[in-house]
Amino acid sequence: AFFTLLNVARGLTDLYLDGEWIVSAYIGGPPTPEHLRPIHPAMEQLTIVTDLSVPALCIVPEEVRRLIESMPMLRRLSTDSYDIRLCVQHYYPHVTVTWTSCTTCTAEFPKMNLAQHEIWRVLHVEDPDDEKT
Repeated sequence: AFFTLLNVARGLTDLYLDGEWIVSAYIGGPPTPEHLRPIHPAMEQLTIVTDLSVPALCIVPEEVRRLIESMPMLRRLSTDSYDIRLCVQHYYPHVTVTWTSCTTCTAEFPKMNLAQHEIWRVLHVEDPDDEKT
C-alpha cells in the first residue's frame, strides 16, 4: 500500500520521511518486481530523518542512487546519515545536502550548563547497557 500510494502521488514536491523502517523501505524500493519504484518528477525537497549508515538501514549505495535518479528535479536533501550524504554529494552535485537538525545547536547545547549537558548526553550518546537487552 505504501508504494501504491507514492506511485499515485506523482506531483509530490516535498517528502518528509521519519523512522528507520519507512526510510529503509523507501530507499530500498518495492520488495517485489510487480510494484514499481515511485518516480517523482516534480520532487524538489526530500527529508530523510535518520543518522544510520547505509548498511544499518539494510540498503546499498546503488539503491540511494536509484532513489535520487527517480527525482530529476530534486534540489535539496536533508539527512543526518553520513553515508547517504556522501553518496548524494559525490554523484549528484546539483543537489544541496543539509542536516535535519541544527549542527550549531548540537555542538553548543551541552556547553550551557551541567543540566543541558546531561540532556544532550542522554539524547546523543549510546548507552552500552541498552545493547545488552
